[in-house]
Amino acid sequence: MVHLVLMKFYPGKFNENVLRTIHMGYAEIQQELKDRILSVHLWRNCIERDQNMDLMIQIDLSAPEDLQVYLRHPRHVALMQKYQSDIVSIVSFDREETE
Repeated sequence: MVHLVLMKFYPGKFNENVLRTIHMGYAEIQQELKDRILSVHLWRNCIERDQNMDLMIQIDLSAPEDLQVYLRHPRHVALMQKYQSDIVSIVSFDREETE
């Protein structure tokens, strides 16, 4: 299963330090849930447009039931609480891999 998250930050709130902190946080989550999280990818938007999000995160999970484990993980909750007041909009999209 693939879990995608896209975030739009308030102007001036997203920078390399924030990206680094989020990246390190997800690396720790992946390590702690290594049987459930297969991979994590972060992408920063490269073109500044009002409708574009600033950050996209892709989490590849072993199974659909792993999503709730990941969402409730203390490090994930802490990251979201840390940045929630800096985020204008957040959307997610989940899809199952099909062959």
